[in-house]
Amino acid sequence: MKQKLFTLTNPGGQFFGDTIRDAVSATNICPPEVFNHDQDGRTINSVSPLRFLATHSWVGVLCDERKIDLMGPAVVALTQVVSNQIGAERMQCKSFETELFGRESENAITYVARNIAIKRFYGNDESRPWRSTRKKRLEMDEKELLEYSIMSMLRKAKKAAENSDLILDLPPDEELELKIVDAKRSGVGNHYLVSGKFQMRMNLKGIWQAGTLLNKGYGLIGKVNLGGYTSWIC
Repeated sequence: MKQKLFTLTNPGGQFFGDTIRDAVSATNICPPEVFNHDQDGRTINSVSPLRFLATHSWVGVLCDERKIDLMGPAVVALTQVVSNQIGAERMQCKSFETELFGRESENAITYVARNIAIKRFYGNDESRPWRSTRKKRLEMDEKELLEYSIMSMLRKAKKAAENSDLILDLPPDEELELKIVDAKRSGVGNHYLVSGKFQMRMNLKGIWQAGTLLNKGYGLIGKVNLGGYTSWIC
């Protein structure tokens, strides 16, 4: 699956994926489809084809090949937001085209996960009579939450590959050798936020995210290179 990423300097590292998305929305330049909504404000896709991302050094718009036409107005709005902060002469603009895929690797590769959003509650708890509270809390420690998120990401990608050109050579769980090196957990609203480092025998390419709230930039997965530097474009 082809991906296109447009990035600009993150002014002072002040923006996160959700805040840059809100700032772009406030320009009123983009049609609602950019934010995965129809004209009546209803969600269009379960996974948005266009996402707003942010690292300490850049903010960006990521789009897959399904909705490349939405990238134009999103880039115009993003440029306006950033230029209002630091001026056009200080902006550094970059554009990337990459392919999203994953293949089994001979040796384990180290990755970093940042702010994976996981819903605190799921399903129904029949012991509680009130509909608003009939949810079960996801009871896991931070390492278990990170492992759960990575496996869910890979399994969803494998299912998506059945109906797209996404290539995913996913080995059986016991051969994946997923190891959680470290993890930490915080929370926002109805979600846990989990970050950490892990290793597995999978070579991911492209820009990967795990968890939910993906269109707001949560859950970026980066690859750690031999020098210890993390690349968010694997």
